[in-house]
Amino acid sequence: MLVLHTIQKYMLLCLTVLVCLISGCTLLDSPDERGSITFYMSGDMAHRIASGNGARAALTPEEMEGLYFDIDIKGDFEASETIPVTEGAVATFSDIPVGSEIYAEALAYRIEDSNKVKLYKGKSKKVTIENGENLLEILMQWAYFGTKMPGESLALYDIVFNDGSAVAYSDTLTLTDEQKAAAMAVIFYAGSGSPNVGSQTLGVGVTNTYAYYNVASPNNTSQSHLRWGPNSVSLNVPSMEVGISTSSDSQIEGRLASKSTFTATGTGELSGSNAWSAFCAVNTTATANLSTKYPAWNWALTYGNHQGLDGEYAEGWYMPSVAEFAALHRNKVKVNKALGLIGGTKFPEGIQGILNQNVGKYVYEDPDDEANKILAIYWTASIGQEFGSPVIWSVSCDYVGWCSPNSPNGECMVCAIREF
Repeated sequence: MLVLHTIQKYMLLCLTVLVCLISGCTLLDSPDERGSITFYMSGDMAHRIASGNGARAALTPEEMEGLYFDIDIKGDFEASETIPVTEGAVATFSDIPVGSEIYAEALAYRIEDSNKVKLYKGKSKKVTIENGENLLEILMQWAYFGTKMPGESLALYDIVFNDGSAVAYSDTLTLTDEQKAAAMAVIFYAGSGSPNVGSQTLGVGVTNTYAYYNVASPNNTSQSHLRWGPNSVSLNVPSMEVGISTSSDSQIEGRLASKSTFTATGTGELSGSNAWSAFCAVNTTATANLSTKYPAWNWALTYGNHQGLDGEYAEGWYMPSVAEFAALHRNKVKVNKALGLIGGTKFPEGIQGILNQNVGKYVYEDPDDEANKILAIYWTASIGQEFGSPVIWSVSCDYVGWCSPNSPNGECMVCAIREF
């Protein structure tokens, strides 16, 4: 009997089997009390694996040729078989002694560039083989937290999980606690929406140092506000220098308008991904003193480690440039909604809230959240000039997003971003 159902974005195949494994199994009793298990791939099961139960587009016949199903019997008796995902495929496990305690694991996958790309995975409970009929149930589950598999194209506001999969955010999206715990980033820029950021896909980590701000003790900012570096450092790093055009209201800092294209001038890189290495090439002792003298940089660069990520996602995090933070700020409202869904750290809305175009005034998404109504200043990885002297650009995360000059020894909040 094959039962198919869906539970909160997980694709589940419940395979109930008489005598062991999947529909069509038989256990044969012999005089020396040995049995066998037969697995038969039904047409319905092959179709479900190929279509992802709606999680993705159905595979073509050519792609179906690269689909396989591994079955592993483990415990007192161990054996493995691989069969193609096609109707009528059969795997038989013979000479299993009665009384053996066994369980089964199964993996459906496709071969892509000589690598296994997981589709479904499952495991049964342990059973003891008896005379007559036995029952073994394998719950086949979609192999990822998200409906988008690793490597698939990501879109703005997608929630990215620590297995590399993702799911599109919507106001009606619901996630399990397990999915929320596995979320690692929200996509805030995808494609080529900004001439300054270029064509790439960027996600912001689910936590930033605003998480450590205590509204009851606003002067205790030792964890939420971190220093960029010592004032004695050299800021003569041309590749980090970004000029900002002044706005029409004559503010010397310029402004990152939330609804228009941020304008940056100068010869510096508008990506923060290489900023630290460029800085260290000039300040040769910085690498050795990262954790002690550069706490803001340390928090961003080691984000994957202190957030418990592993593999490739433990690396590649960095402090955003001023242009990248502008792109994040421009999409902050919906990014905050996605962060709120997964229990992440939302960016503050500032001292006046955010502009509601429908009513023509600034409002708060959550008026009762007093901690959200602070003027939060975030560091960037960009250097600028003020009256002929080099400064660090920091950005206020309020309703317009002011770009302000700051000294390295100042204290601001920090977020970490990454390319996906």
